[in-house]
Amino acid sequence: MNCPKCGAEHDGTRQECPSCGIIFARWQSREPRKPTAPGIGRTKPATKRVISPTAWVILSVVLFFGIGFVGLSFLERFKPMSIRQHIADPNPPVDQQAVWKFESDQQRKDIRRRNGASPDRAPDLPGDIDRARILSLLQDCRYFQTPVTVEIPKSFMVASQDSPSHRPIAAARMAQLIVFDKDPFFANRYDTIQVRINPAAYAVVDVFETDDSIRFTLGRRKPEVTGAWGKSDSSASATFTWKFEHEAAANLAGDPDERKGYADFERWNSVWTMSSAWKDTKPPDRICP
Repeated sequence: MNCPKCGAEHDGTRQECPSCGIIFARWQSREPRKPTAPGIGRTKPATKRVISPTAWVILSVVLFFGIGFVGLSFLERFKPMSIRQHIADPNPPVDQQAVWKFESDQQRKDIRRRNGASPDRAPDLPGDIDRARILSLLQDCRYFQTPVTVEIPKSFMVASQDSPSHRPIAAARMAQLIVFDKDPFFANRYDTIQVRINPAAYAVVDVFETDDSIRFTLGRRKPEVTGAWGKSDSSASATFTWKFEHEAAANLAGDPDERKGYADFERWNSVWTMSSAWKDTKPPDRICP
């Protein structure tokens, strides 16, 4: 007989193979492994994801506040602006400008309709104050009483034309109040330009010359009331602009778009006083008192 494992011959009386040592009674033959197709193997059963109730609550809260924030932001863009907000921010978004223009037009129409034959006193002002009184209070402010003087040097370096201090020089040249000894455009960056007074300047503005500078006096600011309204029986507000006594040289004082502001008025013991006045800048600059 042959050993089932190694194939060695034996007489059949032995209980184990003399060659490999296996015990014949315990030997079990193995079945050949069945071939499997390539790419086919065991796959895990699909599991279904379950979102916990806590996650649902958190997601709902986030969506609620997110939608609410977007909605409030959208409504805020179309909320009507007050006159004070319009002055503090003269360049609102385009859609807000349209809302403001519509409101101001409607206000002017209502004032004309209710005002009748007295255009100087708006119907929403208290009865004992009008634009003339508001203008008088503005004129008493020190800001409108003090003459404005602009001083420019008699020489400057071409490289300094980019600095803010050069703006009065450029404005005086555009107003033909001064002349240069040579054109800065054709000069080198570090050349010095000499400044002289244009004789024609004496006819349009007060001029005072020193050894190092030229001083132009523009005169006092002359306010003009552009709008007035009452906030209560004892308080009112107004918007205003101003010009200079020597308006031909007004550009020396800065941007003309900044010559406007607003003021608040209060009545104490039957007397109207101006509580505050602000220049229309960013941020607003208090000018009175």
